[in-house]
Amino acid sequence: MSVELAAADDPILRHVVRVVEEDTHLVLSAPAWIPDRPFDPSIRILEDVARFEPHRPGTVVDAGGRLLAVVHDLCADPTTNPAWIDRAVAAALEVAAKRRLERLVFEPLGTVHARLPTRVVVTAIVEALKDGHPSLASVVLLVPRAQRDAAERALGDATPHAPLADRGQNG
Repeated sequence: MSVELAAADDPILRHVVRVVEEDTHLVLSAPAWIPDRPFDPSIRILEDVARFEPHRPGTVVDAGGRLLAVVHDLCADPTTNPAWIDRAVAAALEVAAKRRLERLVFEPLGTVHARLPTRVVVTAIVEALKDGHPSLASVVLLVPRAQRDAAERALGDATPHAPLADRGQNG
């Protein structure tokens, strides 16, 4: 199995399941717009809100084309920590195994809406993969151009026996 780095706009990854940062209340993935719907004066909406149970940090919500990695608690300070990243990566790999996915793409969890170093998610991925995931042929980490060098160093440090599998992307 390989761990690769890629740019977010890499067309080869367009239809691959992505693991994205999320918070306990699923606010980060909520649309920025409110769908145009007829007014509903019922109390159903309030009942739905009252029944909602926040997701535990370190879990994953399977949303079909995306796996929502719950790595933030917006009521906490700081909102994330490396242990939640570790658990969410492991949970995402379990979902990938259940769904028999061959490739899985990770956002750099904890670096998008927080300021954790890229090495935290790289290390979490490499460590989690040591448990073996036979259905996965590769794991791709999306890295912004500004984080590319740090991600390559972290990947090299975490897997000194395996060269970086790079498809020639510059960032």
